[in-house]
Amino acid sequence: MRVTVFNLDSMNISGCKGCFGGNIKDPNSPCVQKDDMDKIYPVYKDADIVVLASPLYYWNLSGQLRTAFDRLFAVEETVPNWRSHEKGAILLMAAEERRF
Repeated sequence: MRVTVFNLDSMNISGCKGCFGGNIKDPNSPCVQKDDMDKIYPVYKDADIVVLASPLYYWNLSGQLRTAFDRLFAVEETVPNWRSHEKGAILLMAAEERRF
């Protein structure tokens, strides 16, 4: 088993533009935006299980995770018959209560 970890906070990932302009010729770099998502796309495509881990901020995922997750749309858009919804997925979230 191989595990790849991405620390999204130290990566340069821009938000999805929803432009439907994906690059079908290069499935390892399917988005028109060129940034650190190009490190994630090939690992994501080969993964059997995707584990998302995030602190709980305002009852939601962190902005960094939400941004990267939105950009996975490019994979769905450009790879014919791609079925990421058939991947196993785990979501880990942590929060604490702070009383002053």
